[in-house]
Amino acid sequence: MRSKTQKKLPLNCSDFKSIIEDDNYFIDKSMLIHHLVDGNNNIVLFPRPRRFGKTCNLSMIRYFFEKSDPSNAHLFNGLAIQNQETWQLQGKFPVIFLSLRTCAGLNWQSCFSFITYLLSSEFRRHLYLLNSDVLDAIEKSDFELIIKRKAAPETYALAIKSLSKYLRDYYDQKVIILCDEYDTPIHHGYLNNYYEEIIDFMRLFLGSGFKDNDNLYKGVLTGILRIARESIFSELNNLDVFTVIDNYCSEFFGITENEMQQLIQHYDLTSHESILKKAYDGYTFGHHTIYNPWSVLHYCSFPREGPKSYWINTSANGLIQELIFQEHMIKISDVQALIDGKSVWKTINENLVMKDLKSFRDAVWNLLLFSGYLTVTEKRPDPDNPDNQICCLKIPNTEIKNHFACEMKKLKSQVVDTVLASENQVMQKIFISYNHKDLAFVTQLKQDLEQSNIQLIIDIDSMKFGDDIQDFIERSVQTSDITLSVISENSLASPWVMLETLETFQQEDALKTLRFIPVIIDQTYQSPNFATQLIGHIEKSIDLIFDEITKLSKKYVATDTLDLQKKRLITLRSNIDLILLNLSKRFVADFSSNKKYQTNFSRLLKSIQQNL
Repeated sequence: MRSKTQKKLPLNCSDFKSIIEDDNYFIDKSMLIHHLVDGNNNIVLFPRPRRFGKTCNLSMIRYFFEKSDPSNAHLFNGLAIQNQETWQLQGKFPVIFLSLRTCAGLNWQSCFSFITYLLSSEFRRHLYLLNSDVLDAIEKSDFELIIKRKAAPETYALAIKSLSKYLRDYYDQKVIILCDEYDTPIHHGYLNNYYEEIIDFMRLFLGSGFKDNDNLYKGVLTGILRIARESIFSELNNLDVFTVIDNYCSEFFGITENEMQQLIQHYDLTSHESILKKAYDGYTFGHHTIYNPWSVLHYCSFPREGPKSYWINTSANGLIQELIFQEHMIKISDVQALIDGKSVWKTINENLVMKDLKSFRDAVWNLLLFSGYLTVTEKRPDPDNPDNQICCLKIPNTEIKNHFACEMKKLKSQVVDTVLASENQVMQKIFISYNHKDLAFVTQLKQDLEQSNIQLIIDIDSMKFGDDIQDFIERSVQTSDITLSVISENSLASPWVMLETLETFQQEDALKTLRFIPVIIDQTYQSPNFATQLIGHIEKSIDLIFDEITKLSKKYVATDTLDLQKKRLITLRSNIDLILLNLSKRFVADFSSNKKYQTNFSRLLKSIQQNL
């Protein structure tokens, strides 16, 4: 039972004013306002999972900026924003506030009807404009028709821009425009076959309201996804988007670690910290670790009930379930790997065209990440596409894990086994790391692995003329399941093979899973003086490069290529001990003779399949 000194928790309430005036517990996110004012971003979109505080934040922004009588200044007593210069802007702006979260329907007519009701309500909130002299006769007529929900479709499509003009003229002050859950009608349009109609409407509705609108001071949109520019944002070239993989303002959605400590101390739940962390923590937004706020607040209200799937049970999971478990748009084996605590590397593009969801598997991974079912543990730029990020994805906590595990159980086991078996025919992806002096052996190994339905990444097939070698190596290691390293005297003296090996060790350390299988084709590295001889050979090569650099420098000739070669050799020299130590700890596949090749190939194949 809550003590008299403990505030109520604002369950099922996202209105900032109600939370404060009812003396509910409030996690201070008011510095978001300061960041919005202090930054150079006139229009921002914050895509975040459902029930992660988007609506409450927009409500707070509204009450901060909006001109009102009586003043709303008292709502911010004791909050951080009062100590900022931004405070002088409190109550200085007219505000348009729209929440599209209820604008859904089984058909376009129903959805459009909800939109007209929403706009009618917002125009009625500014009914005083009709009694002013800022509207001419035609504008008053359109205003009244919108209120009566009898306006023409194009009048509704231009309603945000029109209202912002009226407010600017009335107050002689630019306008704040806030749009919550902008993508809800788009989701329902996709699910209920009116996608093209809603996209056409939203393109003009949002485009006219936010793009090149001289009446606009700041605009903020929230939603779950960033719908691709070619869909609705083609007109919004001044839009800045900050998703869960960006750091800007990442601490203002969800509960941070520090906020969590304050919360459990206030409610005497410090002994429950490990339960809360396991069940509801694990999201990474930018550089911040984030707890699911909806589930945390419900748990803290009913701690004796134990951890329950509060968030999962209130989310619209139909599309996720359809794409994964009915359409099989992502591999069941990937889902099982995630349930087992493993991570998967996938290409993420923040621009989502919803109609691509059933055509491109990468689009489904976007949906899972931005909807809150997965989180990012590491990301790297895609060298082939600057709009992409190659992300290491995992299930954040047991609430999500249990949901996926439950959905898997609903499928008949033989169906799952059949799907897994079919996927295993093509899922094994092995990167072969080797020195080209060993190409004859590698060609035979490649042929035998491919005949066993192992998908390979190997430079002679996958690398194009002109490719950056280091980028190819990093991408190959990241996107493969295992690096199969051909170990020989040649390969151990190769800086490129060294880079491939070190990159794989980093992946093993990050993912806590086997990624490196060594295949030896000679026993040279096992001799007691091998390391000494190899280091001597490398240092001799480094000395020769130093001499050449000195000669060229005296002639004022650029030495960039030689500098890179020197750097790679120095890296090789510094890591020889690490490589040899790792090899000594591993059970290596010995292919150093034809007889051993025949004996050990089946064991190698089994090891690969067991670790995929």
